[in-house]
Amino acid sequence: MTVLPFGTLYTHTLTTYRENIALNHGISVDDFRFAVDQMPRLRAQFDDNPLVQRMARIAERTIRHYGGDFYFHDLFWLSTHLEDFYWFVRPNGTHLIPAAVSREDWDRKHAVLQAIQHQGYDSLACYYADRGRQTLRAIKPEAIVLRRTA
Repeated sequence: MTVLPFGTLYTHTLTTYRENIALNHGISVDDFRFAVDQMPRLRAQFDDNPLVQRMARIAERTIRHYGGDFYFHDLFWLSTHLEDFYWFVRPNGTHLIPAAVSREDWDRKHAVLQAIQHQGYDSLACYYADRGRQTLRAIKPEAIVLRRTA
């Protein structure tokens, strides 16, 4: 079994969340508690997943702030969804958008994609994740086209 490359970013994120709980910092203490409870479970769930291993290596070397974007939000989404997705990585976190978007979510997801495409991040990396093959492929943000589902 291969162990995920969860390194200093993972540890820092978990520690920061625990500190926020201890300080009763912010209005979302319950959210921090939930994340602290879930992060070890998510880590164990994806410990031998080649797609998540590659994502973790990229996250560890790229993200400087908001590690919870990957170690909590992205992994939680992956634990509840099976579809392909686009993954955006920058020093200030990540964003994940399903490749196929429902009619109800279309306006919101399309607006997020357009904002990402037009912000001109020099440090933005974009990837297409194929869940069936468990692969991650680097792509240009302007090449992304969302598919609308019924």
